[in-house]
Amino acid sequence: MTRPLTVFLVAVAAVLLVSLRHKFPRPPLAEAANLLADGDMDGAERRRMLRITVDAALGSSDPTDLWVGMLAAVALDDAATFARLRGMLGDGELPDSAPPAAERARLDLGDPVVRNVAAAMLAEIDGDPAAARTLWKRVDAQCRLSRRPLAALLAAQAHLRLS
Repeated sequence: MTRPLTVFLVAVAAVLLVSLRHKFPRPPLAEAANLLADGDMDGAERRRMLRITVDAALGSSDPTDLWVGMLAAVALDDAATFARLRGMLGDGELPDSAPPAAERARLDLGDPVVRNVAAAMLAEIDGDPAAARTLWKRVDAQCRLSRRPLAALLAAQAHLRLS
């Protein structure tokens, strides 16, 4: 191999690595949540970013990060990961605490079902059972329109809990 050919091949490899990094980013949790909230991601790209969010949350101890990861698990219909993250937030049926109001915007992952699950859980934690019942009914209706087994299960459990 000649020197010019070696330089050319190294340059091509660098361009390929940079383009792969842009195509398959691995942002920190807060940035991943913002990217999901934009609503621009679909299909495999969205599932990949949700998985990145869940993995980052599992490695965090920040309650807001745990909430974001828990809701990403709802979007992925990953009951085991949801239960694990839910357990990291307390021992009761609901998390022991809610994220501060300023951090709640991060909970919207660009998914209407997840948005309503978050709002319903927060309403219960904040002591507003009437609003929680309404929001859980909304989640139940959304789950009848689209296959969302974990969200439907959470809504069913909440109906029993709030009856």
